[in-house]
Amino acid sequence: AHPAWLPGHAAMVQLYPDEDPPPDASIFAFWRIPGHKQLLHDGKRLALIARSPGHCLRFALAPGLEDGMAVAYAHRGGTAAPVRGHVPGVTFAATPRPTPSALLELHTLQALDATLAGASSREVGEGLFGADAVADWYADGGLRSKVRRLVRRGDALMRGGYRRLAQLAPLEKGRFEGDAKRP
Repeated sequence: AHPAWLPGHAAMVQLYPDEDPPPDASIFAFWRIPGHKQLLHDGKRLALIARSPGHCLRFALAPGLEDGMAVAYAHRGGTAAPVRGHVPGVTFAATPRPTPSALLELHTLQALDATLAGASSREVGEGLFGADAVADWYADGGLRSKVRRLVRRGDALMRGGYRRLAQLAPLEKGRFEGDAKRP
């Protein structure tokens, strides 16, 4: 049975650092796992869910597993074995890490969503960058400034700045605009 916090019925694969990897060992490469990724923690373990059209991959990540480490996997009914570029029945497609501008857009929209949902700046920072990053949160801190800029940028996008981002012509001024011509 799957934990209640992990919806669905797809098998979960447990990933572990390979303590004695062979020379051709597979490497845990977070950004090469296809699909939209979501990390969840139930207080006991970290789970990674990767969704793409028609597929849902579920992984339980062992403590100490880091991006770039040799990895072994286990699943119910099987033993730990090196991952050879795939989990049984699922082939990993190489996808590049998002560009800095793509990450900026993602963080901007996430900051906007969180703010509109009522999150404080500190909560936005924790959601985007993790609890460890906001441990030294203070009034004039760099992370706090970054979060404020993301929130302002998101607000500007919401108020018509998306047109610049999408390379659309600016909206014409309406008749209630201060310098619009009156009939």
